[in-house]
Amino acid sequence: MKFSKFIMVLVIASVIVVSLVLGLTYAFYTSNDGVNTNITTSNEDPRLVVTFNQSQYINFNVGIPIPDNKIDEQASKSIFTINPDDTKLSGKDVAITVSLVNLSIDDELKINDFKYDLICNDGTNDSTLVNGDGTDFTSEVLSDNSLSLGGLSTSANTFDATKDYTCTFRLWLHETNSDQNSLMGKNFSGVLKVSSAYK
Repeated sequence: MKFSKFIMVLVIASVIVVSLVLGLTYAFYTSNDGVNTNITTSNEDPRLVVTFNQSQYINFNVGIPIPDNKIDEQASKSIFTINPDDTKLSGKDVAITVSLVNLSIDDELKINDFKYDLICNDGTNDSTLVNGDGTDFTSEVLSDNSLSLGGLSTSANTFDATKDYTCTFRLWLHETNSDQNSLMGKNFSGVLKVSSAYK
Protein backbone atom coordinates (compact mmCIF):
# COMPACT_ATOMS: atom_id res chain seq x y z
CA MET A 1 0.00 0.00 0.00
CA LYS A 2 2.84 2.42 0.78
CA PHE A 3 4.50 1.81 -2.60
CA SER A 4 1.31 2.60 -4.54
CA LYS A 5 0.85 5.85 -2.56
CA PHE A 6 4.46 6.79 -3.32
CA ILE A 7 3.89 6.21 -7.06
CA MET A 8 0.68 8.28 -6.94
CA VAL A 9 2.45 11.18 -5.19
CA LEU A 10 5.32 10.97 -7.72
CA VAL A 11 2.91 11.11 -10.68
CA ILE A 12 1.02 14.09 -9.24
CA ALA A 13 4.27 15.92 -8.49
CA SER A 14 5.53 15.27 -12.05
CA VAL A 15 2.30 16.63 -13.56
CA ILE A 16 2.54 19.77 -11.40
CA VAL A 17 6.20 20.38 -12.34
CA VAL A 18 5.53 19.92 -16.07
CA SER A 19 2.51 22.24 -15.88
CA LEU A 20 4.56 24.90 -14.10
CA VAL A 21 7.36 24.70 -16.65
CA LEU A 22 4.95 25.00 -19.58
CA GLY A 23 3.06 27.85 -17.91
CA LEU A 24 6.20 29.82 -17.11
CA THR A 25 7.59 29.28 -20.61
CA TYR A 26 4.36 30.52 -22.18
CA ALA A 27 4.23 33.52 -19.81
CA PHE A 28 7.82 34.45 -20.67
CA TYR A 29 7.17 34.07 -24.41
CA THR A 30 4.02 36.23 -24.39
CA SER A 31 5.53 38.87 -22.12
CA ASN A 32 8.37 39.29 -24.62
CA ASP A 33 6.00 39.28 -27.61
CA GLY A 34 7.65 36.09 -28.83
CA VAL A 35 10.56 36.04 -31.20
CA ASN A 36 10.09 37.64 -34.60
CA THR A 37 12.93 36.95 -36.99
CA ASN A 38 13.10 37.85 -40.65
CA ILE A 39 15.59 35.55 -42.31
CA THR A 40 15.28 37.25 -45.67
CA THR A 41 16.81 40.57 -44.68
CA SER A 42 20.19 41.48 -43.36
CA ASN A 43 20.53 44.83 -41.60
CA GLU A 44 23.79 44.23 -39.77
CA ASP A 45 25.66 47.20 -41.22
CA PRO A 46 23.81 50.55 -41.26
CA ARG A 47 26.01 51.74 -44.14
CA LEU A 48 24.70 49.06 -46.48
CA VAL A 49 21.30 47.37 -46.21
CA VAL A 50 20.69 44.16 -48.17
CA THR A 51 17.08 43.04 -48.54
CA PHE A 52 16.07 39.74 -50.13
CA ASN A 53 12.67 39.91 -51.87
CA GLN A 54 12.11 36.16 -51.43
CA SER A 55 14.87 34.45 -49.50
CA GLN A 56 18.63 34.07 -49.59
CA TYR A 57 18.08 30.31 -49.33
CA ILE A 58 18.21 28.63 -52.75
CA ASN A 59 16.55 25.24 -53.19
CA PHE A 60 16.22 24.49 -56.90
CA ASN A 61 14.67 21.29 -58.23
CA VAL A 62 15.20 20.96 -61.96
CA GLY A 63 12.02 21.13 -64.01
CA ILE A 64 11.61 21.37 -67.76
CA PRO A 65 14.53 22.68 -69.86
CA ILE A 66 14.23 26.36 -70.79
CA PRO A 67 15.01 27.82 -74.23
CA ASP A 68 17.01 31.08 -74.54
CA ASN A 69 13.95 33.25 -75.24
CA LYS A 70 12.17 32.08 -72.03
CA ILE A 71 15.00 32.33 -69.49
CA ASP A 72 13.93 35.64 -67.95
CA GLU A 73 10.35 34.57 -67.35
CA GLN A 74 10.86 30.89 -66.45
CA ALA A 75 14.22 30.62 -64.64
CA SER A 76 14.25 30.19 -60.87
CA LYS A 77 15.14 33.57 -59.33
CA SER A 78 16.25 35.14 -56.10
CA ILE A 79 16.07 38.94 -56.14
CA PHE A 80 17.71 41.22 -53.59
CA THR A 81 18.41 44.92 -53.27
CA ILE A 82 21.51 46.69 -52.00
CA ASN A 83 20.75 50.09 -50.47
CA PRO A 84 23.90 52.04 -49.53
CA ASP A 85 23.86 55.03 -47.20
CA ASP A 86 25.82 57.52 -49.29
CA THR A 87 26.24 59.92 -46.35
CA LYS A 88 28.22 57.26 -44.46
CA LEU A 89 30.06 55.87 -47.51
CA SER A 90 31.00 59.16 -49.16
CA GLY A 91 34.70 59.20 -50.06
CA LYS A 92 35.25 55.57 -49.02
CA ASP A 93 36.51 52.68 -51.13
CA VAL A 94 33.72 50.11 -51.10
CA ALA A 95 33.82 46.49 -52.24
CA ILE A 96 30.77 44.23 -52.21
CA THR A 97 31.09 40.51 -52.87
CA VAL A 98 28.24 38.12 -53.59
CA SER A 99 28.85 34.41 -53.06
CA LEU A 100 27.04 31.11 -52.70
CA VAL A 101 27.71 29.23 -49.46
CA ASN A 102 26.51 25.94 -47.97
CA LEU A 103 26.49 24.45 -51.44
CA SER A 104 24.93 21.13 -52.39
CA ILE A 105 24.54 19.93 -55.98
CA ASP A 106 23.59 16.59 -57.49
CA ASP A 107 26.44 15.18 -59.57
CA GLU A 108 24.23 15.04 -62.66
CA LEU A 109 24.00 18.87 -62.66
CA LYS A 110 27.77 19.43 -62.90
CA ILE A 111 27.41 19.90 -66.66
CA ASN A 112 27.17 22.76 -69.19
CA ASP A 113 23.37 22.42 -69.46
CA PHE A 114 22.85 23.63 -65.87
CA LYS A 115 23.15 27.43 -65.99
CA TYR A 116 23.22 30.31 -63.53
CA ASP A 117 23.90 34.04 -63.62
CA LEU A 118 23.87 37.11 -61.40
CA ILE A 119 22.80 40.46 -62.85
CA CYS A 120 22.69 43.74 -60.91
CA ASN A 121 20.89 46.87 -62.08
CA ASP A 122 21.74 50.34 -60.74
CA GLY A 123 18.46 51.87 -61.91
CA THR A 124 19.85 52.53 -65.39
CA ASN A 125 22.24 49.78 -66.48
CA ASP A 126 22.50 46.02 -66.06
CA SER A 127 25.85 44.53 -65.03
CA THR A 128 26.36 40.79 -65.35
CA LEU A 129 28.56 39.80 -62.41
CA VAL A 130 28.74 36.13 -63.37
CA ASN A 131 27.46 33.82 -66.06
CA GLY A 132 28.31 30.20 -65.29
CA ASP A 133 27.30 26.57 -65.50
CA GLY A 134 27.38 23.34 -63.54
CA THR A 135 31.02 22.62 -64.40
CA ASP A 136 31.99 25.46 -62.03
CA PHE A 137 31.03 23.29 -59.04
CA THR A 138 34.29 21.42 -58.84
CA SER A 139 35.43 19.31 -55.91
CA GLU A 140 37.55 22.27 -54.71
CA VAL A 141 34.52 24.57 -54.68
CA LEU A 142 32.39 22.01 -52.88
CA SER A 143 35.12 21.21 -50.34
CA ASP A 144 35.31 24.95 -49.56
CA ASN A 145 31.49 24.94 -49.63
CA SER A 146 31.35 28.33 -51.38
CA LEU A 147 31.58 29.95 -54.80
CA SER A 148 32.19 33.65 -55.45
CA LEU A 149 29.63 35.07 -57.88
CA GLY A 150 31.33 38.42 -58.38
CA GLY A 151 31.06 41.84 -56.91
CA LEU A 152 30.69 45.58 -57.16
CA SER A 153 33.37 48.05 -56.15
CA THR A 154 34.29 51.70 -56.34
CA SER A 155 37.80 50.81 -57.55
CA ALA A 156 36.35 49.04 -60.62
CA ASN A 157 33.79 51.83 -61.14
CA THR A 158 30.94 49.34 -60.76
CA PHE A 159 29.60 50.71 -57.46
CA ASP A 160 28.20 54.16 -56.69
CA ALA A 161 27.05 54.78 -53.11
CA THR A 162 24.36 57.19 -54.35
CA LYS A 163 22.56 54.40 -56.23
CA ASP A 164 20.43 51.45 -55.14
CA TYR A 165 21.12 48.11 -56.81
CA THR A 166 18.62 45.39 -57.65
CA CYS A 167 20.34 42.05 -58.19
CA THR A 168 18.84 38.88 -59.64
CA PHE A 169 20.39 35.44 -59.25
CA ARG A 170 18.92 32.97 -61.76
CA LEU A 171 19.16 29.17 -62.16
CA TRP A 172 17.86 27.06 -65.02
CA LEU A 173 18.34 23.95 -67.13
CA HIS A 174 19.22 25.10 -70.65
CA GLU A 175 17.30 23.40 -73.44
CA THR A 176 19.64 21.62 -75.85
CA ASN A 177 17.07 19.69 -77.93
CA SER A 178 18.58 16.45 -76.66
CA ASP A 179 17.24 13.96 -74.10
CA GLN A 180 17.52 15.73 -70.73
CA ASN A 181 14.94 13.65 -68.86
CA SER A 182 17.59 12.22 -66.52
CA LEU A 183 18.21 15.74 -65.18
CA MET A 184 14.62 16.38 -64.12
CA GLY A 185 14.09 16.43 -60.38
CA LYS A 186 17.79 16.89 -59.60
CA ASN A 187 18.58 19.35 -56.83
CA PHE A 188 20.81 22.35 -56.22
CA SER A 189 20.85 24.26 -52.94
CA GLY A 190 22.87 27.01 -51.33
CA VAL A 191 22.67 30.34 -49.54
CA LEU A 192 23.34 33.72 -51.14
CA LYS A 193 25.76 35.76 -49.03
CA VAL A 194 26.51 39.45 -49.54
CA SER A 195 29.72 40.71 -47.92
CA SER A 196 31.11 44.21 -47.86
CA ALA A 197 34.36 45.97 -47.02
CA TYR A 198 35.15 49.67 -46.63
CA LYS A 199 38.25 51.77 -46.20
